[in-house]
Amino acid sequence: MPYGEDGKILPYESIRKPYFQEELNILYVAITRAKRWLRLSADVAKLLADLDATVRKGDAARWKLFEDELRFNQEFEVSAETVPFPKGPPHNILALPDSLTVEEAQRIIGEALLRWHPDKFLALLGDRVERDQQKPGGRLREKLGEVTRELLEMRKSYSLGGEAARSETHCLVCFEEET
Repeated sequence: MPYGEDGKILPYESIRKPYFQEELNILYVAITRAKRWLRLSADVAKLLADLDATVRKGDAARWKLFEDELRFNQEFEVSAETVPFPKGPPHNILALPDSLTVEEAQRIIGEALLRWHPDKFLALLGDRVERDQQKPGGRLREKLGEVTRELLEMRKSYSLGGEAARSETHCLVCFEEET
């Protein structure tokens, strides 16, 4: 916050002056460029890709174990604690890499929606889930709903700007092609 000479925060009307607006714009551009540089750094990109691959492999292994337990243990009870929900980062819970094509990413997200949608999940496994967890407000239904909402948001806004970001013909700030 901007402070006056007396050390107190300036009133809102004073901050709205174009001088402060220009400073805010410069800071915004600098922060955006720093974020893009970090994201485009080869070492950082490799680290993030390795972490995402580890998360994806872990999710796949946990799901396989879950399926095996369902198949071989008739007493196994499905609950919010026993279902292996995806553990990817926020806004990319499937930990998809930037190198995927839009079509591949949409296909994977679509498959995940079929798996995690509460109605579809409970239609397949409802006989193994306690009634109170199936009802609206139940822990399992709520968690399935959270995952589904994240997947829908991911499908809507998932950005695969990685290819443009690595190209030297694109602007690092807006990703528009430079002429």
